[in-house]
Amino acid sequence: NDGSTDESKELITEFEKLDSRIHSYDLSVTKGVGYARNFGIQKASGEYLYLLDSDDYLASNTIEALYNHIGDSLMISGAVKTVKKKEDSIMEADRPLKEIKLRKIASHFKKISSLNHLFKMELIQNLDLKFDEEVNAYTDLSFFLPIINFIKEAPYNGNGVYFKRLR
Repeated sequence: NDGSTDESKELITEFEKLDSRIHSYDLSVTKGVGYARNFGIQKASGEYLYLLDSDDYLASNTIEALYNHIGDSLMISGAVKTVKKKEDSIMEADRPLKEIKLRKIASHFKKISSLNHLFKMELIQNLDLKFDEEVNAYTDLSFFLPIINFIKEAPYNGNGVYFKRLR
C-alpha cells in the first residue's frame, strides 16, 4: 500500500487473511509506483512475479493460464483488454480458447507496460531489473528494456486476460 488514504489498506488486509502466502506492507508516505514495485520485488519470495495495478482486475483463470504455459521461458504474456466498468469484462463461457504463440519480445511490450506478464524471478534477479523511481510516467521502461535486449521471443497466451480500467 503506497500511502493511500482510501480503503486500500483494509482491502489488502482482507486478502492477506484469506491466503497465508500474501503479505502486505504499508508505506506511510506515497513514494510512487516505481518505488512501490521495487519494494515489492525486494520482498517477493516466490519463483514468479506478476504485477497488478490496484484499480485493474483479472479473469479468474489468468494466472493459471500463464503459469501452465510458461514452460522453460523466462516470461509469458497474456491479453490486455481495456474496460470502462467491470460489466464490460463479462466474457462468454463458450469463448473459444486461443492458441499459445511464440512472439518476438518487443511485441510483448507494445503498450509500454510491464502489466500482464508473468516473469520468472531468475530473470529479474539476473538482469537486476528495477523500475525508475525518479519519474512519474513510463516508470516501466527501465524495467523491460533490458528484457528486450536479453530475450529474443517469449510465449503469448491470449487466454490469460488482464482488464485495464480506463481512467
